[in-house]
Amino acid sequence: MAGNDLIVECVTYRGVVLSGAWVGGRMGDSLSINTAYISQWQLLIRNTNRQILQLKFLDYTWLRRGFHPYDPIRDLSAVINSSMLKLLHDTSPDRGKMRKINRRAGPSHMPLVREFAVANGSVTGAILAYTEGLHGKWQFTEIRAVFSRRYLLQNTALEVFMANRTAVMFNFPDAATVKKVVHCLPRVGVGTNFGLPQTRRISLATPKQLYKASNMTQRWQRREISNFEYLMFLNTISGRTFNDLNQYPVFPWVITNYDSEELDLTLPSNYRDLSKPIGALNPKRAAFFSERFESWEDEQVPKFHYGTHYSTSSFTQMWLLRIEPFTTFFLNFQGGKFDHADRTFSSVSRAWRNCQRDTSDVKELIPEFYYLPEMFVNSNNYNLGVMDDGTVVSDVELPPWAKTPEEFVRINRLVRSLSVSISFLSRSLSIFLYLPY
Repeated sequence: MAGNDLIVECVTYRGVVLSGAWVGGRMGDSLSINTAYISQWQLLIRNTNRQILQLKFLDYTWLRRGFHPYDPIRDLSAVINSSMLKLLHDTSPDRGKMRKINRRAGPSHMPLVREFAVANGSVTGAILAYTEGLHGKWQFTEIRAVFSRRYLLQNTALEVFMANRTAVMFNFPDAATVKKVVHCLPRVGVGTNFGLPQTRRISLATPKQLYKASNMTQRWQRREISNFEYLMFLNTISGRTFNDLNQYPVFPWVITNYDSEELDLTLPSNYRDLSKPIGALNPKRAAFFSERFESWEDEQVPKFHYGTHYSTSSFTQMWLLRIEPFTTFFLNFQGGKFDHADRTFSSVSRAWRNCQRDTSDVKELIPEFYYLPEMFVNSNNYNLGVMDDGTVVSDVELPPWAKTPEEFVRINRLVRSLSVSISFLSRSLSIFLYLPY
């Protein structure tokens, strides 16, 4: 390796080793790393003398808006200069002083992309631990889309998409403040991808207004965009975002066969009927829900079919339990402990069966099932417990027709693309698209 070559090292989130790789590249090249999902992790770029040239904080929202996880990393911005880094270095031994600095800077609402230029220097773990709460700066010229969002069921938030394919979400005191902020930001609308005018009125439009005014449905019907792109469009305009676990994007279960050694993608029986919600696929369970609804007599509680939801923050954390930062989120949610092993996501087949039989389980999937094989691997060797039947929970048990997590994701992707040309699946997908949004 030449002297001006770089070594890219994907290190840890809060000390937990993640699925990183060493990648060689020359100075000035667009560098890529062999991992599909980076979420608030540190990326160290060193020269061959092991001196740190750059330290980048990456956020998983850089994958948004069609950015493929295996594409090179480009255009990371929001620079915090070396004098700020030196300040952190000088004060890191004094934790009280460091906390004071963080309070003065103010915590960010969402993860930021931060880049440090550290020529011939070193970065301690203490610095890494305390930089998460720093302010970020974004150039107005970098703003590409502005969406109004709900936060805790209130119309008080904005999500701003940047040119470097990151997104930050802000919550404000009230809706009036949101409107004032939008009128102070550049007139970019919701971007150029949806066939909508770049106006501030569009940034403040409701999901129904965005849907009616957009040309995305027509483009999907003409097969100009994929099912994945159209689902992401619907998730995005409906207010779902990767920046809020309570409103995480929803993707459907599509395959129904998780037991065969081989999966015949031409058989309609291997596909779910997407014209029905997940709770209505099993006729017996659907009858139970309907009977409960019709016979409900509690005057204090309104009638309902399902006593749970198809998407919640806890479900998202459950699916992504094995990768950070969701492991930490899950542990915080569970009081510092993993859940009982029998309730942990340990098998794709079992998860599918449960959401067909259990009257308290109507979970749909998340987009990561279609691009993130790492979510199925316990690469950090977490102790996830032992089930009542003696089975040790570690990696997710995959269907027999998928020998590796990569193959499972590849087949899911293949089904996703095939569904455009398979008439029976396309027709039912067109109905499903309007169920959850």
